[in-house]
Amino acid sequence: MSITPPTLNLQQVERVVFSRRDMLTNDLICCDVQMGEHFYTWHEEREDWPLLIERLGRLPGFRKDWLARLSQASLTVCEFVAFEHAQGSSRCAE
Repeated sequence: MSITPPTLNLQQVERVVFSRRDMLTNDLICCDVQMGEHFYTWHEEREDWPLLIERLGRLPGFRKDWLARLSQASLTVCEFVAFEHAQGSSRCAE
């Protein structure tokens, strides 16, 4: 099943996790959205990335500082939970 940012039902979003993935020559920012048992992944090079970020920003309690939090860490693996029912946690590892 394919979902695009305009068809993303915000009422079904349970969790949003941003991550920075090492792609050898640069890092790739990714976003995983959990809706029930389904997980959807977007990355910053997708054409619809700006629409996704704008849409997710409408979630109540969505952490709009997610990019700053990912950028702060100089670690190779980093994740930031920008939205969940018990919101705002991060997990980074070297």
